[in-house]
Amino acid sequence: MKTHKTISINKQLIKCLIAILLSSNVFSQTKPKDTIITWQENVKLDWSNFQGKPLKDDVITKAETCSEILISANFLKGEIPNFNVSNSFIKSISWTKTDSKRILAHEQLHFDISELYARKIRKKFFELRTLKELNPDIYINEYHRLRKEEGKHQEKYDLETNFSHGEKLDIWIDLIKKELDNLDEFRTPRKTGHNTI
Repeated sequence: MKTHKTISINKQLIKCLIAILLSSNVFSQTKPKDTIITWQENVKLDWSNFQGKPLKDDVITKAETCSEILISANFLKGEIPNFNVSNSFIKSISWTKTDSKRILAHEQLHFDISELYARKIRKKFFELRTLKELNPDIYINEYHRLRKEEGKHQEKYDLETNFSHGEKLDIWIDLIKKELDNLDEFRTPRKTGHNTI
């Protein structure tokens, strides 16, 4: 998987809306729901979801997953920010040249790793809210730090699994499942009934 990053931050003084989109293009918040898949525990990707066009010059890569983590907040100046964090698979940019089940499992785990980091971001934002942090820049800095960490994690995954051709794919699947379970409190919607953090 190649990492595509474009960042857009939009702030207003009285009502603050922060949107950070990471992908190869900047996406509108109003994009049709049929162009994205929001991560859900019991919904797995299938090859029909990969609707983008493969890169013509890339003869090695068999598939590419594009996901975005969107954060948004709506709050009054002087209030503790309430952030929404979502993790979505982008159908129109994700692509495949194969129908291999093993490669599909590999691509699913890229999406799962993004969900792991969406949960880590929700957890960090929860901790900052618990500390009554008012400065949205602190939240954004933590977002960037965790996204950078995710990029390294995704690269390590590709290298250790040899882009799905290695023996370690099943080990990684188990590892990421355990990490997701450890952060289950921070999935969306949260078990506590709160969709914002």
